[in-house]
Amino acid sequence: LEALGGAGFLAGLIEDFLAEAETLLEELQAAAAAGDTAAFRARAHALGSCAANIGGLALQAACRTAQHHGMPALPAVAAE
Repeated sequence: LEALGGAGFLAGLIEDFLAEAETLLEELQAAAAAGDTAAFRARAHALGSCAANIGGLALQAACRTAQHHGMPALPAVAAE
């Protein structure tokens, strides 16, 4: 990505990802606490898409698993 748009472009993408990921992780936690599987899956999909955009393939795969298998499938990454 840096080769495509330069260091500033990459830094902007990372900043955007971190901000969006923080919100999505909070929403994932809230959905899990409420037992709202539909919201959990929607947020897992959104987080996986954001991760894929910056090459976060391991996070994308974890989110895909969570989408298909529900709340217990996503590791507790938000607590770290």
